[in-house]
Amino acid sequence: MQHLCPHCDSGRVSGDQTGRDYAYLAPSCRADYRTLIERERSDLRYMRVHALSVDAWAVQHPGPASDETARAVGMHLVSLYAQLMLDASHRELKMIRRRAADTIEFRWLPLPDTPARLGVQHALQADSPEAHRERVQAWALSVWRAWHPHSEQVMSWTRRILGHGRVSRSPPQQHAGWYAGARNAVHPRLGESGSLE
Repeated sequence: MQHLCPHCDSGRVSGDQTGRDYAYLAPSCRADYRTLIERERSDLRYMRVHALSVDAWAVQHPGPASDETARAVGMHLVSLYAQLMLDASHRELKMIRRRAADTIEFRWLPLPDTPARLGVQHALQADSPEAHRERVQAWALSVWRAWHPHSEQVMSWTRRILGHGRVSRSPPQQHAGWYAGARNAVHPRLGESGSLE
C-alpha cells in the first residue's frame, strides 16, 4: 500500500503506515530537498531565501523526539519566526543563532495536529528567481501556521535570545536598530486568518 509523506507534498513511500509516524520520511522528500538546495546554491538570486528553505524543511520534517531534535526544531522555529515576522537579515540570523547556543535550553514541542498545507514541491515549481522567493515564502508561512499553537513559546525563546544571556557582546552597530526593535517585538504580522498583514 502507498501513502503520501505525512510531512509535506512530496512523493510517496511503500509500506503500511498506521497513525502518524513523524520519524519516517519518503525517499523522494530528501531527493526533492536536495534538488532545491542545489538550485539555491548554484544561483545567488535563488540563494537569497536559502535560510528560509532550510528552516521550513527542518521544522516540517522534525524526526523522532530527542534532546537533539528538540534543540534543532527549536532553533529552526526561532529562525523561521525571525525571518517571517521580524524581517531578520542573514547577518542578524547568525547573531540570533550564536546567542541561542549560549542562552536557551530548547524543550520538545508536541508536533502539529495538522501538517502544513505546502511543502518542498511547491517551491520546486518556481520558474524564476522571483517566483522561487514567493513560493519559498509561502511554503515557510504554511509551515509556521502549522506550528502556530506554539508561537508564544517561540516568541518567548526569541525574546530571551535577544534580551539577555551569557553572551556579553553587544550587537554589531549596523544592526543596533533592528536589534532594539526585535527585542521588544510582539507578534506583529500574523492576522487572524493566518496571513501576513
